[in-house]
Amino acid sequence: MDKQARQDFLADLLKIDTIGGHEDRVAMFLKQAFAAHQIKGELLPVVPAEDGRHIFYAKVGNGNGPTLAFSGHQDVVSIGDIGKWTTDPLGAEVKDGLMYGRGASDMKSGLAGMAIAILELADEHYSVNGELLFMGTVGEESSTKNHMQGAQTLAKQGYTDHIDALIIGEPSNGDIVFATKGSILYKVTSKGIAAHSSTPEAGYNAIAPLIAYYNEQAKYFAKMTQIDADLGTTTPVVSKIDGGGQLNSVPDYAELYVKIRTIPALTNQSILKHVQQLINKINRDYQASLSLVVLGDKLPVKTDANDTFIEMLQQIGSAGLQREVKLKGISADTDASELTKFKPDIKVGVFGPGNNSIHKPDENVDLNQYDKFIDIYKQIVKHYFN
Repeated sequence: MDKQARQDFLADLLKIDTIGGHEDRVAMFLKQAFAAHQIKGELLPVVPAEDGRHIFYAKVGNGNGPTLAFSGHQDVVSIGDIGKWTTDPLGAEVKDGLMYGRGASDMKSGLAGMAIAILELADEHYSVNGELLFMGTVGEESSTKNHMQGAQTLAKQGYTDHIDALIIGEPSNGDIVFATKGSILYKVTSKGIAAHSSTPEAGYNAIAPLIAYYNEQAKYFAKMTQIDADLGTTTPVVSKIDGGGQLNSVPDYAELYVKIRTIPALTNQSILKHVQQLINKINRDYQASLSLVVLGDKLPVKTDANDTFIEMLQQIGSAGLQREVKLKGISADTDASELTKFKPDIKVGVFGPGNNSIHKPDENVDLNQYDKFIDIYKQIVKHYFN
């Protein structure tokens, strides 16, 4: 493809509305695009099945060597306040070398770049001595409960079992992310007994033991002092508290939500175990009825920065972008947390076009950088399989 065709491909993706889901729209577009280049792709349903949500999965190669996978999510976040946009969020408008639209950086430019790299290599009759996979996932941005259903489905159904190396095309500001934090999302619920506020002794205030739990949890969070050289410390946040209804009634229900960004030195399992112990203690001490509900459990992912795969990405990236590409760890998690869950030795690099406009009004991507990344992805494939 020439530069204009590459840009048109991205524009077509941005004009497809996958805000909050509806990934089938992109999956079908990709399936047709791959078929036009004689590459068969599949639409894989997520488990549990949801209308309008399919993974796009394709592979090329003879299977006689290692397996490299490209992965990116097909959904995007909500538009937000439309009044703060100066461009059409689904318009793919181009101004001063930037293409605007929801998902331009996060992450339809990465998705398009990886797809085009595979299509162009096919047109060039490049022979993959192994397997090159493309995985367009669902539910990375747009699920309130245990997100990343697409990546979960791929891992649980064995599609990741033979992957040796993985590139996530998330926007990385032109650098390579070799380490990402994991995350835990949970809520603690408290059940009480409703009563009139004039006779509180006839009920049980659900808020009271939840406050006691909150204070005990804060003490535990303060002891999370373990440090990872690349990821820093564990980061806990109480993100929401809700309880009660009538202002003249004893509340019979209350809940709080917690999001924790995790590191390998303090495992998700150990944190959840301790949280449950705190809940058990409050239930005993206050004759309360607190319960733990785990809404998400994503493991941290870390590849050795000196691994030959990361070194290769850095060398090719630096040459392609004509500047020094740095290596870094980040606090956010990616689909890699689920894709590597049953095969933690997969080498992972997060490397994609994009900038800090993600999730903001007038999200955009630099088209020159986007174009360079397509060539970078092609060079990575050729070097990896050689």
